[in-house]
Amino acid sequence: MIPYSCRYPDCQKRFSQSSNLTAHLKNHQNPDYAASESEEVIDELEEEIGKDDVDQ
Repeated sequence: MIPYSCRYPDCQKRFSQSSNLTAHLKNHQNPDYAASESEEVIDELEEEIGKDDVDQ
């Protein structure tokens, strides 16, 4: 059972942890948040594996 569900209209997302729902709700409240979070994750991955590997 997945106890935490998004209550935004037309959103069917459900989460097993409340912290994941909280992070998801930030996407609804501020769409730019999702973009900035994605860019941050990409930057971290590029550092981990080396940017040259990502560009190939």
